Amino acid sequence: MKRILLSVLCGVAALLDAGATGKLLPNGNIELANRFLKAEITPVKGGRVIKLVDLRNNCEYAGSAWDLGAGGELDWQARRLAGSIWFGQPFSCQLESFPGGQRVRCERTGTGASGQWITIHKTYTLKDNSSRLILDYKIAVNPAAMKTYSFCLWLHNAAQVRNESGTVRFVKGSGTAAIPFNAGSPRNESFHYDLADGWFAFARAKAPSGIIHRVPFRDLMCFYNWQGQQGNTMEIMFRSQRIPCGRSYDTTFEMVLYDGLRAPDGCGGGLVGEFTPSGMKLYASEDAKGEIAVTCRRPPQLLESPVRTYSFDLKAGRTASFAFPEAPAGSENIVRVKQKGKLLMSMRKPN
Repeated sequence: MKRILLSVLCGVAALLDAGATGKLLPNGNIELANRFLKAEITPVKGGRVIKLVDLRNNCEYAGSAWDLGAGGELDWQARRLAGSIWFGQPFSCQLESFPGGQRVRCERTGTGASGQWITIHKTYTLKDNSSRLILDYKIAVNPAAMKTYSFCLWLHNAAQVRNESGTVRFVKGSGTAAIPFNAGSPRNESFHYDLADGWFAFARAKAPSGIIHRVPFRDLMCFYNWQGQQGNTMEIMFRSQRIPCGRSYDTTFEMVLYDGLRAPDGCGGGLVGEFTPSGMKLYASEDAKGEIAVTCRRPPQLLESPVRTYSFDLKAGRTASFAFPEAPAGSENIVRVKQKGKLLMSMRKPN
């Protein structure tokens, strides 16, 4: 009996430690999976993620909103969704293994007088022990084009759990903004240009978990949120990029599945943070070590004074709490999370 029990425990341990896997499905799609998540990528419909499941709670985040999925793109100045030469069009895709994970490389060259000179390269990466799916973009202009082309990247992403309500959260100049979502409510849409960071979250109302989409803030132009019976979208528009022949515009889109947080206030470097009445919580999508510095900024000089500093060492999928006093009325707490001196994420909480 003891030997049987030991064999079962060893089998469970091996399952928990299993790395990322990749496989071709009977429907022609490609699946990436590890112990945290499972993603299904469709080559024939734009190299998009059409299923993204958090295996810890069996929540699927990308399957609603007209089968929109996540990681779908078009040139927002050139064409609408229905007439795009990119969105929903076939991409060639190749599954690859690398030490520490799996990746899928997708590629499509456009059509038409301008599109024929532009190729979109998409690389999905899932590490062995991570609840973050990374999509790297390279939008390249053929050297033979002999001219510079403009491209305005617009990422179309569904983000919700079917039959559940939630909140869309992001950062504006005035602090964290929150838009409630309920599929039974009337249709609602909003454009947001006064952004202060490049992350956008769907936080479940039913449980402390959700998904965050993140892009580099430097080139971000606008966030568009559409809500209706078909679902919830979190769409990201980039500033227009002028790409010379033989060059490319490169950027990254991250999908972070988090757990243990109800209302995120920051994201970066695979970490997600939220303020709590007694301080803050920090979630790590991958193994992470670093430092946390908490300050208080007071008007009118806006000078910052130190409050607390912490070191953290978190395993993938874990959450830790850190206590500090709330800023006095009229001032604000600022949290900066760093790794070897590099700023990963910041949060601010006006009081």
